[in-house]
Amino acid sequence: MTRSISPSTMMISGLSFNIIRKSIKHSYLKVHTSSSDIFVSVPLKMPLSDIIQLVKKNWIWIEKKKKEIEVQKKPIKKTYLNGEQHPYQGQLYPLCILTSRWHTSVTLSFDTIVLSLKENASTEDRQALLTSWYREMIIPIVADHIKKYEPLLQVSVNEFRIKSMKTRWGTCNISDKRIWLNLHLIKMHPRCLEYVVVHEMVHLLERYHNKKFYCLVEKVMPDWEVYKEQLNHIDLNYLI
Repeated sequence: MTRSISPSTMMISGLSFNIIRKSIKHSYLKVHTSSSDIFVSVPLKMPLSDIIQLVKKNWIWIEKKKKEIEVQKKPIKKTYLNGEQHPYQGQLYPLCILTSRWHTSVTLSFDTIVLSLKENASTEDRQALLTSWYREMIIPIVADHIKKYEPLLQVSVNEFRIKSMKTRWGTCNISDKRIWLNLHLIKMHPRCLEYVVVHEMVHLLERYHNKKFYCLVEKVMPDWEVYKEQLNHIDLNYLI
């Protein structure tokens, strides 16, 4: 596993940079998509002068990336009209709106999410129908994950529930052995949902996010850090 030390910060031309030293061979920069914080990951013994040169060399890219993120931070109101793209399991699908006199439904047909509604259906009706479909899709997936990991972790989940959350991907009621999962996880890469299920189940064994906790997670899901990192970079306001 890659070794790292606590990050430090430095200011260059008015911008703050978080310096993270790791046991890696190559340096890289990253601008956090929700906070616009700038991170510079570098080898453990890289001189400060080289880090400054790295930043200066990539200054134009950094400024461009920050401007792009600021533009993306402006929420785009969903219209639920033909062609508008909506996420499902890590991919974007355009909507196709069909009218039906008799019933409403949602189907995933090849590369399109098809909504069948009554002709006078409002934007709120369309949103409610798609949200209901997301809920219908996520429930059996979560149930399968719990069934898979209960024997591996040697824990038992009494109940799980799904709800739309603005600040958390999941929570765990340890005493009742009940876990809550964010509905919007169905919009993410499938392994992101799986990671959150594992994360909350491990809380039944360890309450705190300490070394023991992450060792238990890694024991059953060795690549968990990849999906934790993806979730850390998502602003839930853009999924709601």
